[in-house]
Amino acid sequence: MKLFKYELKKNVLRLSVFILLLALIGVNLFKQHETARFLGDSRIAIGVEDKSSLGRKMYEEYKGELTLQKFEALGEYRDYLQDYISSDEYKPTEEANDRFSTGYAMGDLNYSEETADKMRYAYLYPNQMIELKQRADENIEFYTGRSDFEVRKNELVKQLYTGRRISAYGNYEAFRLYFDYEFSSLVIIVMIIFAFAASLSDEKATGTDRIIRSCRRAKSVFLTKQAVMLLFITVLIVLFAVMDIVRFSSFYDGSFINQPLYAIEEYRYTPLNVTVFGAVMLSLLGKLLALVFIGEIVLLISSFTKNAGFSITLCFAAGGAMIIISEHINPLFSPLSLLNAESWMKDFNCVNIFGYPVLSFIVQFVITAALIALLTAVFLLLPGCGVQKTPDTGYTKYSAQFYGTFDTVVQIVGYCKTEEEFSRYAGQIKSRMEELSQLYDIYYEYSDESNLKTINDNAGIQPVPVREEILDLIEFCQEWYGKTDGKVNIALGPVLSIWHNYMERYSADPTDAKLPKIESLME
Repeated sequence: MKLFKYELKKNVLRLSVFILLLALIGVNLFKQHETARFLGDSRIAIGVEDKSSLGRKMYEEYKGELTLQKFEALGEYRDYLQDYISSDEYKPTEEANDRFSTGYAMGDLNYSEETADKMRYAYLYPNQMIELKQRADENIEFYTGRSDFEVRKNELVKQLYTGRRISAYGNYEAFRLYFDYEFSSLVIIVMIIFAFAASLSDEKATGTDRIIRSCRRAKSVFLTKQAVMLLFITVLIVLFAVMDIVRFSSFYDGSFINQPLYAIEEYRYTPLNVTVFGAVMLSLLGKLLALVFIGEIVLLISSFTKNAGFSITLCFAAGGAMIIISEHINPLFSPLSLLNAESWMKDFNCVNIFGYPVLSFIVQFVITAALIALLTAVFLLLPGCGVQKTPDTGYTKYSAQFYGTFDTVVQIVGYCKTEEEFSRYAGQIKSRMEELSQLYDIYYEYSDESNLKTINDNAGIQPVPVREEILDLIEFCQEWYGKTDGKVNIALGPVLSIWHNYMERYSADPTDAKLPKIESLME
């Protein structure tokens, strides 16, 4: 968990990441507005432009459950409009009139005909599916004995398209736009590159990767990076999906999310027998697979470079290349095609797998997941790709520990050919630690050599000759006092002394222990 928190803080929980995210959210909001304005049916929009949404009054009157009364009422209104336009009372140049939903008789007539067409689509949709089933039966009869695959494919068509019906007329512009909207995915790709392109590059530049491998933690570190990246991508996908749907629903009616996906006329032949909400969930899964694949590519590039800026540049170049390539290859082998839900949800397509028809989008999902697993294997198994297996060099891992220096436990871990060799090095380390512990001790003096206690006792009285190690330590602390805005402060000795005295005083009887007075600590 500590490693996960560290990688999360290192890669994601950075001010620059949040600033970029806020900036891209602002750009995305503008792009959503432009998409709704220019690609949606603005005549029934709520918030694009008032003059463009005049048809909404008629839409509100007829939306909802399909009933014979609504069909009859709409037909009577169309007859009335046709009679009015044919009469002498009608003036082509007449001004807007409140008795018409759009303000004009001709506008109401045109929109009522389109409304009738959409209601007719919903009402007659079962008949279209019956015709499709009949064609499938004819194909089965024709291909029987000729092609088992074609027989099975048409049986699948019958299974998928039998029993479909649409019970309500509504506007699905919000969801049609959402399924075809790709800008949010582009924003997430930018965020992935910005957050993770330098992750492994920085470790290579500082030599941290060698330390990680020597500690045999390379595998766990890489898998933790993957887990953090997966969490980051999932949060961004959900965040932008909610933003996109809410934003488009603020322009158009988003209340029909529980209607079947094929209620959207452009999706009449979708192989998915799910609600619009179910289709949204599937689209999120498709995006997750595609974006995790991109994230794996980003980590792969990062593992080969030491320069963070160069790594980011390469990642953007690779992303652009993948986008271009995805437009010219079979979508089955292009994970990026999953970013656009319309491309794989809209129509029936299947693949011949050993004579059996399998829906194309399922094959896309499986291939993308396999590519992700392959890239992960590259990191975990191949040398030079982020996680390297420690070779057998004849060295053995040894460890030792001792207590007493700096009032703490010191543990030594090393790799040597023999235990005697390691013991010799460990003894040298222990001797040096004991020497430094005495030099830096502020509570006790040792032999005739000056240490920090000697310096404190003679402060303001007389100069004290000291060893170079003490001068180096003081200069180092002064330097880091400025770098850390006072967090490294060697002048805290008097405060530590008070705590030390209290600890000595009450160590024999902890039940009677007391805290120092706040006044003495603040002097």
